[in-house]
Amino acid sequence: MGDSGYPCKPHLMTPFPTPSTPSELKYNKSHAKTRVIIEQTFGILKKRFSCLHSGLRTTPEKACDITLACATLHNIGIDRSDILDIDDDYVNDYGDVQVNIEDQWDGKNVRNYICRSFF
Repeated sequence: MGDSGYPCKPHLMTPFPTPSTPSELKYNKSHAKTRVIIEQTFGILKKRFSCLHSGLRTTPEKACDITLACATLHNIGIDRSDILDIDDDYVNDYGDVQVNIEDQWDGKNVRNYICRSFF
């Protein structure tokens, strides 16, 4: 999920720059709500793990491993009901949606497919 400053890619969905249909408007609204949740999640992880707050000065591969480890430890903590100083609004249950697409599709085609299929 990226904002309109990023290019739309098969692995990076961005909002429609000028939505012209009700489906595109619904997609953009959902996209914005989801990005807020993602940003809040980043905030929670950065608050809980100081290494993420101050920035990781390592290779991208190692940074991914560290971030994944922090997310895993955070989820274990949630499962064990450890105390977190966060708002309940941050904790949401959303089902996973699997979208099968062909590799040759570009980002805009993927976004259009998602918009047509789900909105």
